[in-house]
Amino acid sequence: MEIKDLSDQQLKNLVANYRKKQLIEGGPFSFAEVLLEQRRRHPSDLDPQVVAKFIIEKSRTTDDRLVTYNDIWNEFNRGKSWSGHSSLRVVSDVL
Repeated sequence: MEIKDLSDQQLKNLVANYRKKQLIEGGPFSFAEVLLEQRRRHPSDLDPQVVAKFIIEKSRTTDDRLVTYNDIWNEFNRGKSWSGHSSLRVVSDVL
């Protein structure tokens, strides 16, 4: 059986078991493989090409050419405040 053949619930169960036992290997697939498969199935709501274009354009307008996670968050989540790890997760998922 390949990892793509598992249901979302089976992946969720594998993640829960790895976390409960504090392991990263030992099941039919490694913890990393399971997490990657979950991410593949549920990609970011943001379009990576649009985000990349924003990063390039924004970097051209700053003296240090740096673009922060907060810059990206603010561009694509107008009116929403940065909320720690959940905001970080949204931005890191698209990157």
